[in-house]
Amino acid sequence: MPRNMMFDKELTVVAIFKVGREKEDVLKHELNELAQATRQEQGCLSYILHSAFEKTGHYMVYENWRSREDFERHLQTTHFNTALAKAAELLDEPAQVTWWLKMPD
Repeated sequence: MPRNMMFDKELTVVAIFKVGREKEDVLKHELNELAQATRQEQGCLSYILHSAFEKTGHYMVYENWRSREDFERHLQTTHFNTALAKAAELLDEPAQVTWWLKMPD
């Protein structure tokens, strides 16, 4: 698919975070703050936080955006960049982020 056609399609982003037990409460707070602000953004269809069922310190954010353009605008927001800077101090390793396009039925 040509790159420019991907801008029109709904985009799902999955981000996985790993944090030590001593920093979990801080990370949860930061993720909740980010989620509240992000859900108000144009093009944000959903922004859902998850914690791993059997793995302490493992978190996932599942995001749905109307378009890649909306998601890229999100990456420029103050609340996202503030959270990114704080995450760098909290996480045990860099977040694993993948982008997904919905397949046709």
